[in-house]
Formats: sequence, C-alpha cells, structure tokens
Amino acid sequence: MKNSSLVFRILAISFLIFRTLVIFNIGLIDDEAYHWSWTQKMDWSYFDHPGMVSWIIWPFTQIFGQVEWAIRLPGFLMFIAIFYVVYRLGQDLFGQKVAEISSLLLFVIPLWGVASLGTLPDVPLALFWILITWILLTSLSVYII
Repeated sequence: MKNSSLVFRILAISFLIFRTLVIFNIGLIDDEAYHWSWTQKMDWSYFDHPGMVSWIIWPFTQIFGQVEWAIRLPGFLMFIAIFYVVYRLGQDLFGQKVAEISSLLLFVIPLWGVASLGTLPDVPLALFWILITWILLTSLSVYII
C-alpha cells in the first residue's frame, strides 16, 4: 500500500468518525425538525417541498424510534454513498490521486462538510445527480472505448 493511500484511508476514517460523533451529539436544526414533523403525517408532498425527505426519514424513525440520530442516519448513509461515487468517478476519469483528493474535499467544503450532516433535500438530490453522472459516464465508456 502506498503512503498516500494510507493517508487517504486514515483521513477518510477520521472524518467519518467525526461525522458520526456529530450526528449523535448535536440537536436537530430547524429544517431537520421540520422535515421530521412531516413523518408524523405522511403525504405525497408538503407546502414547500416534495415528500422525498419524509419518505427517506420515516423508515428509520419506525425502526429506531423518534430519536435525533435516526432522523440524521439516512443523510449520513447518503453522504457515504456520495463519497464513494465521487471517489469512483474520480478514479474512473482521472486516476487514484484525483479520486482521493476529490472525495476528501467533500468533508471540508462548507456546503457538504456542514450542511450534509442532516437529512435535508439537498443530500438525496446530490446523491442521485452524482449517481446519474457516474452511470452515464460508465455507460458511455462501454460504448465509446
């Protein structure tokens, strides 16, 4: 294992541990509480958003109870998926070094470093955009190369 890969793994695990500690120890922000309140009366859409966030939070609160970390857990899992897809996209397009740097940048960019700590509409939106991008580029590389 190369030294840079070891540093990457240590940093990624450290950032993930930090995020885990944060979701277990900080109370809900206003938007998270607002989205959680939608899970109390499920519907297809709400006053200012579609129902996707409530449909994502609902199963976690049904399984784990009405606790703050259960409301944040889907956002955390989606962030891990975003991290993985950004890593793979960077690796497929530009190589290992770009994959490591670009995926680690997700932790320190303010929008993703802080805003993606909760389950907000931006997190599934970003996940599906990056997934579609990866699927499209993977599909094109199969037919072009």
